[in-house]
Amino acid sequence: LGPQAGLFSANGGRARSGSVQLDYTDANDWEYGGFALGMQSITPEMLQEFKLLTSNFSAEYGVKSNAEVIMVSKSGTNQVHGSAYDFVQNTLFNARDYLDRSGQATPVQSNVYGISAGGPVIRNRTFLFGAYEGRSIRGNALTTVANLPTQAARDAAVADPKADPIAMALMNQYLPLPKIATSNPDVGQLVTKIPSPIDSYQFLLKGDQQLSTRQSVSARYLQSSGSFVARTTGANQLPGFDTDIHFALNNANLIDSYVLGMRTVNQLRLSYGYARALSLPQNGLTTPRFQIGGAVSLNFGSLQSNPAERRFNIYQVNDTLSHSRGGHILSVGFDVRQIHDDSRADTNTR
Repeated sequence: LGPQAGLFSANGGRARSGSVQLDYTDANDWEYGGFALGMQSITPEMLQEFKLLTSNFSAEYGVKSNAEVIMVSKSGTNQVHGSAYDFVQNTLFNARDYLDRSGQATPVQSNVYGISAGGPVIRNRTFLFGAYEGRSIRGNALTTVANLPTQAARDAAVADPKADPIAMALMNQYLPLPKIATSNPDVGQLVTKIPSPIDSYQFLLKGDQQLSTRQSVSARYLQSSGSFVARTTGANQLPGFDTDIHFALNNANLIDSYVLGMRTVNQLRLSYGYARALSLPQNGLTTPRFQIGGAVSLNFGSLQSNPAERRFNIYQVNDTLSHSRGGHILSVGFDVRQIHDDSRADTNTR
């Protein structure tokens, strides 16, 4: 679900060399490669077809050279079909982690729930399909161990006339007291399970219209949004200094299919895609970075990489004319994309 979570590689190539299409229009992350932001976890309930091409694909799948992921969304039919589901993880169903000696089940609370339905509005002419999925995950925490000055060490520092008052104020503001004693009376430990909650949703709406025996049109809209906390245990041993990530996706396309003859078909496709990921200091807390050496050996503070934003607006028009003769198919067409990458990274601004 993260800003770079949609990467994939084929035949040893780089992620940037792979291309993703939804309904034969653009669904790429044009900065890092792979799936567009917010499309990494598209639910199978929304898809009619999924195809992966890794070699010998034709010119219509151009733009990138390594692999092609092609997804086709579901449509309504003359029969009404639907589904409802909830994939649950909790302490009632979870097994104990093999390395966990607490005797308790893995403390993950997860709900991935959704609904889909499709059918006719006017039989043989007008069809609708829609799907929704939500995710709520709690308890997937990482454990960190921090070495911290004990109350005795703090009292001694306060009594020292040479103590830096600024350092003392920062210590009292940001460093909690340890809860586990060590062999060093001035240093204790604090073991913290820092959670990374996830909340997201996505929905798809698609309509198909048979205008005549020769012509049909299809319109599809996909929206996705979510947020989670990205943990950086190597950079922060204390809670509250990680990254809040928010992402959003809006993707729409319109397809006009026209049968020109028994052997000739033309498809015109128009699409627009918007994708954004925003990385912010957790809970809006902005602090300097602190690196403490010696017996304490502690790293914490706001990350220098925040705030950062990745934002794309993609406009596309493509057309494919296909003609079959005998055992051969001849296809010609064009594909035009206008890609706006408005990403920013305020690295080391503080």
